[in-house]
Amino acid sequence: MSDWLDIEVAKLLPHGAMARNLVHDAPELVENFYPSVSHPGLSAEERAAKLERLIRKAIRRADAAYHPPVGAMLRALLGLRYDLAPHDVPLRTRCEQAGLVLDIKPESFIRGHRENCLGILAEALYELHPRKEALRGL
Repeated sequence: MSDWLDIEVAKLLPHGAMARNLVHDAPELVENFYPSVSHPGLSAEERAAKLERLIRKAIRRADAAYHPPVGAMLRALLGLRYDLAPHDVPLRTRCEQAGLVLDIKPESFIRGHRENCLGILAEALYELHPRKEALRGL
């Protein structure tokens, strides 16, 4: 897998993985998965929306590969819970919600938990990347 992808996925944490946030927080990730040269008819916002859908798909795959709490935890952590959208939820609240999924005290959902969650997501995104060889050199 790619260290670059781990770094880019970590950029999703501060504001979440909603398309409107991807445009600003992770434009390199949007460009890598949906390059403007390959998608000339799509705006950055439209390409970010495609990436959000792909992230949701990656979460479903991670959920199936590990076990269901992983998907719920990732959706909470990244602000992708449908019951909360389209509202921006602060990181602290998202971490608390992710901790509740694991049935641990919200304050116990520490950096290590977040890093593990993001690593799982990066793995799933890597598997869905249309040009994995493009990630190997990064």
